[in-house]
Amino acid sequence: MLIDSVSKDLRRSIISTWFIDEGGHKWLGFWLEKLPDGSYPNIQITSEIMKTLSLLEISPDNLGRVRQLERVVKEYAGGCSKNKDLTAIAKQIIDKWARMK
Repeated sequence: MLIDSVSKDLRRSIISTWFIDEGGHKWLGFWLEKLPDGSYPNIQITSEIMKTLSLLEISPDNLGRVRQLERVVKEYAGGCSKNKDLTAIAKQIIDKWARMK
């Protein structure tokens, strides 16, 4: 699956830094957003993106650049997806980012 390949590459430090610097995090946020019908994206894609985000090296300097992404991840942390594993990963991401501020 293409998402697996992308996730693997994004987990490499040098690529993740470049990805954030170039605004790629915005696209991850778009992939996590609600769909026009109000539903949430495919659970497999969403889970893989969240797993990648949990491992993505976002420097404290770049946290200000990921506000939109942070907002979406907070929705998942609040349990919007009804998937406990996804909610737990989202909470871990938010906690990690909060400790960096």
